[in-house]
Amino acid sequence: MSSCTASQAAWPGAASVQLSPFCKHMVAVALAAPQGAVNRFGALREHLLAQPPEALVGRLLDLAERNETLRRSLEREIADASEDDAALVRRYRRDLEDAIEAARDPGSWRSANDFAELSAAIDALSRLADRRPGPALELTTYLLDEFLELSGEVGDSEGELYELGRQACEIHLRLCAARRPDPAELAERLLDWELNAVTDLFHAIHEDYVDILGVEGIAALTRQAQELWAVLPPLKPATYDPRRTVLKAILDRFGAQDLDARIALRKAELAAPAGYLEIADMLEAAGREAEALKWLEEALWVFEDRPDRGLQGRAADMMLRAGRVKEAQALLWRVFEREPGFHTYVALRKPPDAPSLAAKAQAHLRARAETAKADRASWYSAAATLFDIQMEEGDFDAAWETAGRFTLGDMRLGQLATATLQTHRDRALAAFRTLAEDCIRRGGAGNYDAAIGWIRRRGEAKPNAAEQAAWIEDLRLRYKAKRTFIQRLPPAP
Repeated sequence: MSSCTASQAAWPGAASVQLSPFCKHMVAVALAAPQGAVNRFGALREHLLAQPPEALVGRLLDLAERNETLRRSLEREIADASEDDAALVRRYRRDLEDAIEAARDPGSWRSANDFAELSAAIDALSRLADRRPGPALELTTYLLDEFLELSGEVGDSEGELYELGRQACEIHLRLCAARRPDPAELAERLLDWELNAVTDLFHAIHEDYVDILGVEGIAALTRQAQELWAVLPPLKPATYDPRRTVLKAILDRFGAQDLDARIALRKAELAAPAGYLEIADMLEAAGREAEALKWLEEALWVFEDRPDRGLQGRAADMMLRAGRVKEAQALLWRVFEREPGFHTYVALRKPPDAPSLAAKAQAHLRARAETAKADRASWYSAAATLFDIQMEEGDFDAAWETAGRFTLGDMRLGQLATATLQTHRDRALAAFRTLAEDCIRRGGAGNYDAAIGWIRRRGEAKPNAAEQAAWIEDLRLRYKAKRTFIQRLPPAP
């Protein structure tokens, strides 16, 4: 128990108790401990302070003889104090290289201790930072350079390597704050880390160094970002270049003094609808809705042969807000005809004073569902969308008709049966039976659990008790070979 508050709270008579981080077993151990155990380290400290230095040195040397880790730590401290900067850097760098190599090549099997050497080396760097900050900064910079490659080469499913990298970043930041390296060189290094990182270890790392970079460093960072941005290759459709994201964030933060300058940055990224949408977002956030809509309309024209539902839906929404109802509905209808979806349907019927296209849209869905009736059911099929609309609008008669005509899946049928127990009781009870038996026939523990759920739900609806009991006994007889199911089947009421 490392928390002082929690440790005190675990003892009788504590004024306040805060046990949320601890389980009952940990609290029981604490309560069972002798009262004096709490202060054992305090008592030890007082005892050691009372001993003569020679006695303590003798005991420490005796321990160092038997403990190689302690001996090496003491020898390192001696060397740290006596070596010049160049010799110290060479020695630490050899240790770092060995630790990095051990992390990179753990052998046939990766274990929990694969990063032990690297962890120890970073701990040593942290201690060195207090005594010799100049060499420590050079070494930490080298280590973070190596992390660029190491992060992409080594599996890190548990996040241990990332955590070590984060510790190294914290040491580097602390040393930069103390040593104030050349701002332009630091800016170049930070930008290199951000541009070449394969994980988010260096994501937006320049933000942590803004005060350290100062005016000169920020100017250098901005200049370098502008130079690199100018030579980036054109963005191709359906591609992503992470360098653009990094450079754009820096230029947005420091290089673009107004909204128009930020928009100008994005003119090179209009190979996909997302570029236009981003510009529209910026303009709308600034209260320039008319300009935002113009950009969206330009995108509709540019991508006319490659229609994008997100772009069309956003443009239609802005048209509606601008009072251009007919244009918005015409655009939404084109979207709905191509990809009929629930949210597009909702948008179609949105304007209260516009002619409703709801009936036309449902007829369109019904026709598409009939055409695809023989196809395998999918979550976003035309029939499923039609059913969702009917449920949303409370048209349960139509929803039952759709459920009887098309395959919708267990979840939708169960939703309908549950919602209409009062209004369509016989159909709902029959649906629960169908759902249960379909699950039983599919087999498997998960399906059997689902079947039991449907059986119980039907029972909770209070059907005829004799009929429910007869059905359960019939299930027990017909599916007696399915022992896993029979074990789960409750007794008849």
